[in-house]
Amino acid sequence: MTMSHLGRGLRWLLAASLALNVALLAGIAWEQFDRDGPRGGGPGHHLRGGMMPSPMRLRHSLPEERRAVVDAVLHEHHARIRESIRGVLDARASVHTLMAAETIDRAALDRAFADLRERDAEAARAVQAMLTELATELTPEERRDLAESMHRHPRWRDREPARAPDERAR
Repeated sequence: MTMSHLGRGLRWLLAASLALNVALLAGIAWEQFDRDGPRGGGPGHHLRGGMMPSPMRLRHSLPEERRAVVDAVLHEHHARIRESIRGVLDARASVHTLMAAETIDRAALDRAFADLRERDAEAARAVQAMLTELATELTPEERRDLAESMHRHPRWRDREPARAPDERAR
């Protein structure tokens, strides 16, 4: 079947489909560059909002002979973190679907946003549990090196470190 045999509407539909595929591939390529490029925070950087340091950053903050500690802690928490991130993705997809609907169901959108907030909180708890366990396995010097490595992250480096309330007045 040639293009001349197709109806005009079908030709436009095929052209639109091709354009969407090209846009999708460009978006995937951009995300890959952005993730691994100069500002990149590792895979899932935008997904997690920077809440989880890159496993490679965690590993490289320690001497090579101590990297097995990071690997063991990451392995132990991997399933829970992965499940919580999947929950965030599912909740974001629900919000997106409701936002893109022809008509807005405010109650459903409110519930979807509430679910997204809870899923984000679950993901944060999972990551924080992993980081807490990792911190307990490290020496004071290794914890300082890890904290410094996380502080050098492009999203955090220009921010002033949090201080106790009595230090803020100084």
